[in-house]
Amino acid sequence: MWCPLILLLVPTGLSFWTSKRRSTLIVKIKEFESRLKKTLYEFNTNDCNHHINWSLERVPIEQAPCRSARFCLMIHVTELDPEMGIYGEELPTYQVATNNIILPPSYELALIREPEPAVIL
Repeated sequence: MWCPLILLLVPTGLSFWTSKRRSTLIVKIKEFESRLKKTLYEFNTNDCNHHINWSLERVPIEQAPCRSARFCLMIHVTELDPEMGIYGEELPTYQVATNNIILPPSYELALIREPEPAVIL
């Protein structure tokens, strides 16, 4: 007699737990976005001497770089050069910047020479 009631309580509890979790997700996203905006504002104040501007853009999910995203925020880093009259030249992405790095040779590949004898007079 109690078995059907117990079978109905389990899905009800699961749906309540999931809806509660989803509602807190929106609050956490808004809180993250406000903290990120505050951090970018601090970056702008620190980097104003270097003429670098940090900005945030909310990208629609259809244009997101990855397909499994629920929301997408894009951070743009722009270098402002007042001497050249160029405002808004965007700096390269992290992937492009790391691909253009020439690494120093490994110490294992370096030729190690023995010290030459010296004559002291």
